[in-house]
Amino acid sequence: MGKVTNSINDQLSTDLASFLTSLNPELISQLTDGSLDLTSYQSVVESELQALEAEHISIHREVIQDDVQCLKQEVDKCEATLGNLQETLLGFSADLSGLSGDIQHLQNQSLAMALQLSNRTKAEAALTLFLQKVVIPPNMANAIIYDDIDAIFVACVMDLEAKYEYVHGDDDPSNNIPGDVRDGSTSTSVARSSFIPPPPSQTVAGREVKAHLERLRLKAIERSRLFFLHKLGELRRPKTNVRMIQVNSLLKFAPLIDFLRDAAPEVYQEIKGVYTESMGKMVHALFRVYLAQLSRLDAKVVNRHDAQLIAIEESALKSHGSSSSETIFSASYSPFNTPVKAKAKHPTTDSFHLGDRADVLDACVQCAKPILVHLAQSEHKTYPYEQLFRSVMMHLIDSLTNEYVFTLQFFKDHGRDVFHKIFNRTFSLVLETTENYLFNCHDALCLLLMIKINHLHQRIMKQRRVNNENVDNFFDRVNHLLWPRFKMLLENQVRSLRTANGKKLGLSSSSSSSSNTAAVELHSHYVARRYAEFTSSILLIVQHHDVNGLHTDLTSARSDVPSGHDSRAHPRAFSSALTSPLRASKSFESATDRGKLISGVHTNQANSSVDGRSGGDIILDELSDIQQETISLLRRVADEHSDSKRKTIFLINNLDQIINMFQERRVFAQHAEVIAPFEELLTQQREVFVEEELTQMYSKIIAFVQQFEGKMQLGTVDMNQHNQNVESLVREFALNWKRGIEQINKNVLSYFSNFRNGLEILKQVLTQLLLYYTRFQDILRKGYRGKVPEFCKDLVSTTQILAEIKKYALSI
Repeated sequence: MGKVTNSINDQLSTDLASFLTSLNPELISQLTDGSLDLTSYQSVVESELQALEAEHISIHREVIQDDVQCLKQEVDKCEATLGNLQETLLGFSADLSGLSGDIQHLQNQSLAMALQLSNRTKAEAALTLFLQKVVIPPNMANAIIYDDIDAIFVACVMDLEAKYEYVHGDDDPSNNIPGDVRDGSTSTSVARSSFIPPPPSQTVAGREVKAHLERLRLKAIERSRLFFLHKLGELRRPKTNVRMIQVNSLLKFAPLIDFLRDAAPEVYQEIKGVYTESMGKMVHALFRVYLAQLSRLDAKVVNRHDAQLIAIEESALKSHGSSSSETIFSASYSPFNTPVKAKAKHPTTDSFHLGDRADVLDACVQCAKPILVHLAQSEHKTYPYEQLFRSVMMHLIDSLTNEYVFTLQFFKDHGRDVFHKIFNRTFSLVLETTENYLFNCHDALCLLLMIKINHLHQRIMKQRRVNNENVDNFFDRVNHLLWPRFKMLLENQVRSLRTANGKKLGLSSSSSSSSNTAAVELHSHYVARRYAEFTSSILLIVQHHDVNGLHTDLTSARSDVPSGHDSRAHPRAFSSALTSPLRASKSFESATDRGKLISGVHTNQANSSVDGRSGGDIILDELSDIQQETISLLRRVADEHSDSKRKTIFLINNLDQIINMFQERRVFAQHAEVIAPFEELLTQQREVFVEEELTQMYSKIIAFVQQFEGKMQLGTVDMNQHNQNVESLVREFALNWKRGIEQINKNVLSYFSNFRNGLEILKQVLTQLLLYYTRFQDILRKGYRGKVPEFCKDLVSTTQILAEIKKYALSI
């Protein structure tokens, strides 16, 4: 605000200075002396201004008079133009008012024409549909009546069924409205005005064609029935590939079976019954023949019930062609613990040695080909029963898979019922055959392998998504047949060990009088070898899946079976009669689970439970009982020997034999609890033998050490009172110590057939001897208190003893 005021003041000062400058000197002098009359001077100024204004106005009028005239003319012209334009626009407005009515008329006329077009289109569609459903083309009638049954026949039958359903539809007119109107795809007004044809039954054409459709439909039913009965009859003929008929003759014409299910339920039931009966008989016959032929390939690993017992009597053992000093195994053991192949006539007839029998589990996981009977017979091969069982189960699950998929595709909702009826007799046949075998089965290894094979195939069926209660019940029934028998065999082992004694096993007091016989009897008994082999085999089967780490994709299994082979020319063709490319189909692939199929006796397995316990618990419990009874039996047999040293040697040899076999079979890694009791007992018996062996050779010096160590713990002892006894001990040891060590070496080599065991025991004996002699020297040193008698110069130095010990150790 202050700045504005200052600016105004400056402007006034400037204007005042200019005014003063412009005044004449006379006026300035009058203003200075105050003689100027401002009022009169104001009048003068105003008159001058008025005169000046009038002069300027007159000049201005003269200058712009012509321009103003021109401007007025232009304004008048513009007003005239605008008036004409207004009149034109008013005319346009009047014309537009008239066009609005015309447009409304045209719009109404267009809507009416659109409605007419829509109605005529709906009427055309309805009439077209009516004519298509009512009129029977001649080529369709000829195809149904005269032509061969093929894809064209199927299409004509489907068209005929559609016409029949249309003609025999209900009387609701809305059902005959074209679909786009019923679905609300057009406006309500159009739908309300669309053409609704009358029901076909109310038309002359519909009533006339109904009878023709009935007759043509009956003809289609008749020809379809005869076609299916003919194709199903081929299933019973020899040299017929069932899978080819199913794929090319049945599934290809599956729409016809759907047509019969709706058009002629009694014919559909007839065809379903004929197929069920034909397939049931055919499958049953194939399995019956295959099972009969497989029975001739049984190697019969165990022929007698007592042959599989660990504690078999010597008389029964000799009846098998062996003596008590021999083993019935396909692999025996040398003193160096190296397996040597036995010269057995039938190396597979061994119920204790597992050998390569567990390979059948790998074959199951890999879905290897089943046994081809004709090839096996031509090569004179025989197989353990578990391989025969695997072949039957492999064929069975392939047949189940193929038929399960086919019946669901062909019979739809009735497929499960047909599937069950087809395999009902076959399930009974397999169960009966298995049960008959179990009556005379004494091979525990075979039963355990069969249990795992059964569980594996059940897992395969789950991965193939064959979810059928009857199939699950079948596998459960097989499981319930196998487990009680297997448990009974394990209990028989426990019972045989519990009731056995030295007399039954060929080792008694009377027989030990002969030195030659006694030398043999000190070595490991066949009971120990049979126990170790049996237990190792059981544990190897149990842990087979953990050792091999089997993880197999089932979809990659056995897809190389020719589907075009004649299946019933010979029973050997069974492998292709019921197989199909379904094995290789990815429909059987599990998206989340492919692995660890072989876990049939794992402790976490729920469906192998017996008496509320899992299969693994049952096996481990029974093996624990067998272990305890074996140790008890070895102790009882050892008691048949005449002295405690021989008992100890007998126990050491047997315990060492058991431990070595466990280590050879490598079962200790996951089952340390099985080998631990034997190792502990072996350690105890070795300590006992060391003391007894040293007592026999150096009893006096050992007794002296034990006696005087106890006295020295109670107080000081004056050794001068025992000089004579000490001198005799010193001189006797110096004279006989080398001979004693040599005799110990000979005894150990003769007592223990396993050199490793003998070497370990020899080291313990000589080490203990060195400790006893060192303790003897310490007693003398403390007893004489530095005043050693003259005879102490005959003491043997520990260095000499160590050198002698090393010499024998290196010689071995």
